[in-house]
Amino acid sequence: MIEHYLRLDGAQVVRTADFALALENMRYVRRRRAISLFYGDPGVGKSVAAQAVASTFCDGEGCVVNLTTRPNPRMLANTILERLTGVWHNETRWDGARVLKHELEDRPRMVVIDEAQNLSLECIEWLRWLHEEVPGRLTLLFVGGPQVRGRLLRSPQLARRIFQPTAFHALPASSVLAAIRAFHPIYERAADDLITDIDRRHCEGNFGHWAKLSVTAYEMCHERDLDTITADIAEIAIRRNEALSDRS
Repeated sequence: MIEHYLRLDGAQVVRTADFALALENMRYVRRRRAISLFYGDPGVGKSVAAQAVASTFCDGEGCVVNLTTRPNPRMLANTILERLTGVWHNETRWDGARVLKHELEDRPRMVVIDEAQNLSLECIEWLRWLHEEVPGRLTLLFVGGPQVRGRLLRSPQLARRIFQPTAFHALPASSVLAAIRAFHPIYERAADDLITDIDRRHCEGNFGHWAKLSVTAYEMCHERDLDTITADIAEIAIRRNEALSDRS
């Protein structure tokens, strides 16, 4: 199941060009049990696309690991095992690898590593080793900010194995109207000029910015019994969601 930021009621997944390309690329990546990469700035749709991939997993077929800290290989092995099996693990680094190899030999799996820019070079090399130890049994998808590409390039052996990576970008101005109208009902009947003005002044084609603003705007519309965003609601929502750097 794909969850929108702050669980915004009524929000839809928008099939942007990058989103569609990512899913098409992953058809071939999964078929080949390869390693791939989604990368780009925060808020441009990488994690939503990764959720869309993960939503197609059958029970036990794959898992998503969200890296909030920089792990070591032991932590990574135990976390992947727990996600795949539903059982808590506290193995040593190499015992964890042994159990993982057994799991993969029993059944091919896919592992999505979100916030992959937090991986150390040691973890990157360990994941590459695991992929090669069980050929044709493990699909890996790294998801992260722009810096993840440089981090993976520090491992030339892994970098040359990246198959059909997808770069995510902010929405071009020409795509904003259609994408945002499809994103949430409060924009379906909003004036073109209002949507383009919000994007120019605040969102800049970034879905993360649009999502935060939309939560505020939706709540205000609900309180006023309106089904469409207005200029005054947009103005207040922009002010309430100004970036921290803008307040300094």
